[in-house]
Amino acid sequence: IYKIGMNYMVESKSILNRADSLFLKPDSKNLIRSGIRHSLPISGNITILKNITFSPSVQMNAWNYFNTTQYRYDDNSSSLIKDTLQQFRTAFDASFNGELTTKIYGNYIFKHGKIRHVRHFVIPTLRFSYRPDFTNETYGFYQEVQKDSLGNKLKYSIFQDGIYGGPGSAGSSLISYNINNNLEAKIRIKTDSGFIDRKVTLIQNFSISGTHDLMAKEYKTSLVNLTGRTRIWKNRSEEHTSELQSLAYLV
Repeated sequence: IYKIGMNYMVESKSILNRADSLFLKPDSKNLIRSGIRHSLPISGNITILKNITFSPSVQMNAWNYFNTTQYRYDDNSSSLIKDTLQQFRTAFDASFNGELTTKIYGNYIFKHGKIRHVRHFVIPTLRFSYRPDFTNETYGFYQEVQKDSLGNKLKYSIFQDGIYGGPGSAGSSLISYNINNNLEAKIRIKTDSGFIDRKVTLIQNFSISGTHDLMAKEYKTSLVNLTGRTRIWKNRSEEHTSELQSLAYLV
């Protein structure tokens, strides 16, 4: 079974911040901030082997601007000078996501004793997300300029003054996992009318989660997060949270 959905949105905006008496001045056109934004999210849902669900999604964005920003270093004043270039440019970015999930049931039946039945419900989820690094000079969205007399460099977006902004400054490639657990039991108790089986929640939720960043230069693997919640009385529950250092460091 495969399901797919998409939605396209386009929006435009122009803003001029100036006193009313100066609106008709010839230089007003150079102060107008305007742009066009496009957005196209696409998502799908695929059932694999009847019990596994794969949910891929893509988010694509694009921006049209009529001017861009450029910096240049002035040796005489030892400072940066900001210029606005009157030119039509298009920026874009995209992100890709995927999720695999399923449901696992475990049933344990006991013929003797007060505990008659234990049910273990597990929902494992594996997610992957990827966003290219649009600061790469290949795209031309970011530039470097000397910023001081020592020769230090500044990387900036030529769309930083755009009314909608532009592509982000860093890429990412994340793998994350989450395992949710629920544990219930049926306990036989004696009443005035005989024996009955009462359903008891032992663990409402116990989750194990973490992430691994494939593009990070260091600290790629996060701590392992443990979160648990259970009911200890009719309207009272208890929750615990802890973190563990990963035993293995993935490359």
